[in-house]
Amino acid sequence: MAVLYRCHWLLPIVTPPIADGAVIVADGRIAAAGRYRDLRGGAGEREIDGVLLPSLVNCHAHLELSSLGGVARSWTANGRAGDLAGWIRSLLAARAEQADDRGQAAQAALAGMHREGVGLLVDIGNLPESGRIADDAGVKVSFLLEKLGVDEQKAESLLNDAANESCAVTAHAPYSCSGALIRGLKTLSRTRDGLFSIHLAESEQELILLAGDRGPLHDFLAERGLADVYTAPRRHPVTWLDELGVLDPTTLCVHCVQMGTAEIELLARRGAKICLCPVSNRTLGVGEAPVQAMLAAGILPGLGTDSLASNPQLSLWNELREVQNLAPAIDPATIIAMGTLGGARALGLENDYGTIEPGKAASLISVRLDGATGAESMLAELLSTTTGDKVQWLQP
Repeated sequence: MAVLYRCHWLLPIVTPPIADGAVIVADGRIAAAGRYRDLRGGAGEREIDGVLLPSLVNCHAHLELSSLGGVARSWTANGRAGDLAGWIRSLLAARAEQADDRGQAAQAALAGMHREGVGLLVDIGNLPESGRIADDAGVKVSFLLEKLGVDEQKAESLLNDAANESCAVTAHAPYSCSGALIRGLKTLSRTRDGLFSIHLAESEQELILLAGDRGPLHDFLAERGLADVYTAPRRHPVTWLDELGVLDPTTLCVHCVQMGTAEIELLARRGAKICLCPVSNRTLGVGEAPVQAMLAAGILPGLGTDSLASNPQLSLWNELREVQNLAPAIDPATIIAMGTLGGARALGLENDYGTIEPGKAASLISVRLDGATGAESMLAELLSTTTGDKVQWLQP
């Protein structure tokens, strides 16, 4: 049976906000969307208190690290800005002492994100069993098993292991994977028609290592007996990935902080997607992604929370506000589009998610408003959402 949902504001994302809007849902799909006066009379009606918009998309999380919130809190208080290698040491030390409640903490984190309106999520893990975290969850989760290895000689063995995994696989980062491993994992991903996510240009320390200079990440590799087997490409990581042939529309580049115009334009030409994690970047002090330059190049980035080890709270609403703080000149509607359509595009799921259009899945949320009178004030109030208590899921 078709149901018409009438709302104070409808936010289709692909068109301007509609006051006194409505959506007709039938069989879990959007049948029509527009002004209430144009759609009324053809279906049973329900009133929505607030603004109706697509569910949010979290393009990058590490749920299996959800019991390591102490790392982020400690780093915020005592960390060294930009010291990615130091943070990795802290993370590994904490993980070695990790309690057995890892699964419970991860499921609690996922449930919290769902309460706040997240409908799609990319989860990156190092343990195959982490792929079961989302069992019976309300969020549609794409799980990717992350591989690491800087030794070119061991790439073939690691790729054989990856080929035998029952889940999708991906590479961690240019500073933690050899060129052969990155290329091979991307090839495997293509055979499975999957998403290929990779941490990219997050910290200046990464650029120093890839340039062939000694620095904190080189020292970290030396501590682990890997400095002698690491081969620096001596070029920017974006350029290197392009030479490896891995930049295409199914590659999701995460962080993208240390980038100039040339690198951004190269990603745009290849159709590669970008996921920004601004709160994590601020916590670690690695810098600010050039979001306005990305938009100017025609890239609508998606947003991610990263993990509780680098982010005090896994809230996509916080990420939206952080983008607004970093780039207040960006139209609020565009920022909200980053958290919806940008994420859906990054996952290759824009045909079903990210906007309110006929034919798409009725994965919709409402956010209660406290007095917005116009489109501008409505968008401002929407971006001020701080907790899930104002968010409700549409129940078609």
